[in-house]
Amino acid sequence: MKKQDIVRLIECHQNGDDSGFSQQAIEIAKEFDANGDHRIGQYIMHLISGVGIFVPQAMPCSEDEEDDKELNFLTRCRQTADDILLPECVLDDLKGAARAVVRNMGFSKLLFTGAPGTGKTQAAYAFSKLLDRRLYTVNFSTIVDSKLGQTNRNIAALFAEINQLSSPDKAAVLFDEIDALALNRISQQDLREMGRAVSALLKGLDEMNSSILLIATTNLINMMDQALVRRFDYVLNFDRYTKEDLITIAQQRLDKYLQQARIKYRNARLFKKILSITEKLPNPGELNNLLKSAVAFSDPDHEQDYFKRIYLGLLGKPQISLDQLKAQGFSVRESEILSGISKSSIARSTQRTD
Repeated sequence: MKKQDIVRLIECHQNGDDSGFSQQAIEIAKEFDANGDHRIGQYIMHLISGVGIFVPQAMPCSEDEEDDKELNFLTRCRQTADDILLPECVLDDLKGAARAVVRNMGFSKLLFTGAPGTGKTQAAYAFSKLLDRRLYTVNFSTIVDSKLGQTNRNIAALFAEINQLSSPDKAAVLFDEIDALALNRISQQDLREMGRAVSALLKGLDEMNSSILLIATTNLINMMDQALVRRFDYVLNFDRYTKEDLITIAQQRLDKYLQQARIKYRNARLFKKILSITEKLPNPGELNNLLKSAVAFSDPDHEQDYFKRIYLGLLGKPQISLDQLKAQGFSVRESEILSGISKSSIARSTQRTD
């Protein structure tokens, strides 16, 4: 462990920077794990997971002695150890679902719903790792076919492939964006061929080996065939982020990217103020991309430049307006940081306006 990691951890604690403290603790845990100290790494992760961070605590499952047969419709995934920031209510539901799967109480088919960028796919990866299962994703591009009846046959072949996976109690299959196949059969705009595909999907789910964990994600649950929705043992809604949740996530992500970019300047109060005046914050995925690009593209000669990029990105503004900053309640010092204009120039501009 590097000395600077300990110093940074203590600094975050002394400054009351909870997000920075959590992120630094996670980095330390990952380093322990990478060096073979799995128990201490997992213990640290367990402690940190109490603040809304979903961290897989199981080690990646070992390779099977006998490899699975050649796969045509599935792809074996290599799970990462990335943490996922989620609302406490979603986190609690995920942990409950994990306990239900472990207890073998008939919860082998899960449906994750929510808008794009709410963490459904990442949660599926982490969930399978938490349960120490190897994960496969479905290649929809190899299933949907323009030839009459071929999509039906491909779906049947897909489930045959799933049911032949070795060690089914150690396997998980991800149907990411299952709505690619799950069109409503009674929709007037639905193609008859896709209606048959949904029927084939229902049949495959009914005959699927219950020892295999199936996780599906969708952005369009209201458009899905209700018979299909009923096939799932549990539906978990990810659309439950409050503004406070998003602010907490943004603070932790920003600290992570500033650390990666070796940018020392921090101003948690100003960052929270920018987030607070934003009428509607984007979902975590979009928010994460905005923060990452703001830090990555910032001017290295001006450490505060990322604040201007975040402000303009969140408010959708082409440029900074001093009058608007004043109306939004930013101080002269904060306006200087956001605009790059000196305090004296801002003060003179304000006096002229008044």
